[in-house]
Amino acid sequence: MAEGGLDAFAAVMEELAHRKKGPGKRLFEELMVRLPEPGSLDHPEAKRTSHVCVIDLDPKVLESAKFRRRNPRYQADMLCVYVGMTGKSPEARFEQHKANDGAGKYVSEFGRKLLPKLYADRNPLTRREALIYERALAFELREKGYGVWQG
Repeated sequence: MAEGGLDAFAAVMEELAHRKKGPGKRLFEELMVRLPEPGSLDHPEAKRTSHVCVIDLDPKVLESAKFRRRNPRYQADMLCVYVGMTGKSPEARFEQHKANDGAGKYVSEFGRKLLPKLYADRNPLTRREALIYERALAFELREKGYGVWQG
């Protein structure tokens, strides 16, 4: 997500809020239910210790029916990725994923490398910003045709 990505996300959320039904309305409801209340995680001087990262997944992940179901608009010429957030550096978290530290199987089995050009310009973030940005980035990448697994 480029500069102003949270503003773009807010605009998308505003549009989705006005939809009467369909996947956009369901997405809006899911995002709103899962977001914490403003101020519950951050205060004006909140520390920026959270990071969002994107990990390139081997295309073999598409053999998973669950992954394919989550990505009905996947375009074959696009990457498959994992989008997640962490309190560690993206590099340290990726190494933990690859060491199979109990993280989801998609990164431990199919993770190939970090894709910092998709996230580095926004890190570090407060925890609340990271929660919002993770969802916004996953949404944006799915809209572009990426195969996305969100942590």
